[in-house]
Amino acid sequence: MAASLKISLQFGFTNGLDSQPSQNISISDAPAASARIDDIVGATTADATLGTTLVSTIGWVVLMNLDNTNSVLVGANGTDYPILISPGQAFAAKWNAAAIHYKASAGTPNVRALVWSA
Repeated sequence: MAASLKISLQFGFTNGLDSQPSQNISISDAPAASARIDDIVGATTADATLGTTLVSTIGWVVLMNLDNTNSVLVGANGTDYPILISPGQAFAAKWNAAAIHYKASAGTPNVRALVWSA
Protein backbone atom coordinates (compact mmCIF):
# COMPACT_ATOMS: atom_id res chain seq x y z
CA MET A 1 0.00 0.00 0.00
CA ALA A 2 1.32 3.44 -0.89
CA ALA A 3 1.93 6.02 1.82
CA SER A 4 -0.64 8.79 2.14
CA LEU A 5 -0.79 11.93 4.26
CA LYS A 6 -3.75 14.17 5.06
CA ILE A 7 -3.51 17.53 6.83
CA SER A 8 -6.67 19.42 7.76
CA LEU A 9 -6.79 23.10 8.67
CA GLN A 10 -9.66 25.26 9.88
CA PHE A 11 -9.51 29.03 10.12
CA GLY A 12 -11.85 31.94 10.69
CA PHE A 13 -11.74 35.47 12.09
CA THR A 14 -14.07 37.59 14.20
CA ASN A 15 -13.58 41.10 15.61
CA GLY A 16 -16.89 42.79 16.37
CA LEU A 17 -18.69 43.31 13.06
CA ASP A 18 -15.58 42.37 11.07
CA SER A 19 -15.58 38.63 10.50
CA GLN A 20 -14.50 35.96 8.07
CA PRO A 21 -16.51 32.74 8.13
CA SER A 22 -14.70 29.58 9.17
CA GLN A 23 -13.18 27.65 6.30
CA ASN A 24 -11.83 24.13 6.19
CA ILE A 25 -8.95 23.08 4.01
CA SER A 26 -7.89 19.48 3.56
CA ILE A 27 -4.53 18.73 1.98
CA SER A 28 -3.79 15.23 0.71
CA ASP A 29 -0.38 14.13 -0.46
CA ALA A 30 1.40 10.90 -1.27
CA PRO A 31 4.86 10.84 0.30
CA ALA A 32 7.41 8.94 -1.79
CA ALA A 33 8.11 6.65 1.17
CA SER A 34 6.54 5.75 4.49
CA ALA A 35 9.59 7.13 6.33
CA ARG A 36 8.67 9.72 8.94
CA ILE A 37 9.81 11.33 12.16
CA ASP A 38 7.68 11.89 15.26
CA ASP A 39 9.87 13.26 18.02
CA ILE A 40 9.86 15.74 20.89
CA VAL A 41 12.99 17.88 21.00
CA GLY A 42 14.10 20.47 23.51
CA ALA A 43 15.04 23.93 22.25
CA THR A 44 17.49 26.38 23.79
CA THR A 45 18.48 29.87 22.68
CA ALA A 46 21.31 28.31 20.61
CA ASP A 47 20.79 27.03 17.08
CA ALA A 48 19.93 23.33 16.73
CA THR A 49 19.25 21.18 13.68
CA LEU A 50 16.44 18.65 13.72
CA GLY A 51 17.75 15.15 13.00
CA THR A 52 16.13 14.06 9.74
CA THR A 53 18.22 11.03 8.76
CA LEU A 54 15.11 8.80 8.78
CA VAL A 55 13.71 10.67 5.77
CA SER A 56 15.74 10.92 2.57
CA THR A 57 14.21 14.25 1.51
CA ILE A 58 12.16 16.46 3.83
CA GLY A 59 8.55 16.81 2.69
CA TRP A 60 5.70 17.92 4.95
CA VAL A 61 6.64 19.35 8.36
CA VAL A 62 4.42 19.94 11.39
CA LEU A 63 6.01 21.61 14.42
CA MET A 64 4.06 22.10 17.65
CA ASN A 65 5.34 24.34 20.43
CA LEU A 66 4.48 22.47 23.64
CA ASP A 67 5.54 25.36 25.89
CA ASN A 68 3.06 27.74 27.54
CA THR A 69 5.46 30.68 27.84
CA ASN A 70 8.26 30.78 25.26
CA SER A 71 8.22 30.99 21.46
CA VAL A 72 10.21 28.84 19.05
CA LEU A 73 12.00 30.25 15.99
CA VAL A 74 12.44 28.09 12.88
CA GLY A 75 14.46 28.47 9.70
CA ALA A 76 16.40 26.60 7.05
CA ASN A 77 19.97 27.78 7.48
CA GLY A 78 20.83 28.48 11.14
CA THR A 79 21.16 32.25 10.74
CA ASP A 80 17.71 33.37 9.58
CA TYR A 81 14.58 32.27 11.51
CA PRO A 82 11.55 33.69 9.65
CA ILE A 83 9.03 31.33 11.29
CA LEU A 84 7.75 32.16 14.78
CA ILE A 85 5.74 29.52 16.64
CA SER A 86 4.11 31.16 19.65
CA PRO A 87 3.48 29.22 22.88
CA GLY A 88 0.92 26.45 22.38
CA GLN A 89 0.73 27.00 18.62
CA ALA A 90 1.80 24.98 15.58
CA PHE A 91 3.27 25.37 12.09
CA ALA A 92 2.60 23.14 9.08
CA ALA A 93 4.06 23.42 5.58
CA LYS A 94 5.71 21.54 2.77
CA TRP A 95 9.40 22.18 3.43
CA ASN A 96 11.74 23.30 0.66
CA ALA A 97 15.19 23.05 2.24
CA ALA A 98 17.69 20.38 3.24
CA ALA A 99 17.60 21.13 6.99
CA ILE A 100 15.27 22.37 9.73
CA HIS A 101 16.94 24.70 12.24
CA TYR A 102 15.22 25.84 15.42
CA LYS A 103 15.88 27.71 18.64
CA ALA A 104 13.97 29.19 21.55
CA SER A 105 13.29 32.90 21.92
CA ALA A 106 13.91 32.33 25.65
CA GLY A 107 13.81 29.42 28.08
CA THR A 108 13.81 25.78 26.98
CA PRO A 109 10.52 24.93 25.24
CA ASN A 110 9.81 21.44 23.94
CA VAL A 111 8.76 21.05 20.31
CA ARG A 112 6.94 18.10 18.81
CA ALA A 113 8.32 17.57 15.32
CA LEU A 114 6.51 15.51 12.70
CA VAL A 115 8.34 15.16 9.38
CA TRP A 116 7.33 13.06 6.39
CA SER A 117 9.49 12.07 3.46
CA ALA A 118 8.90 14.03 0.24
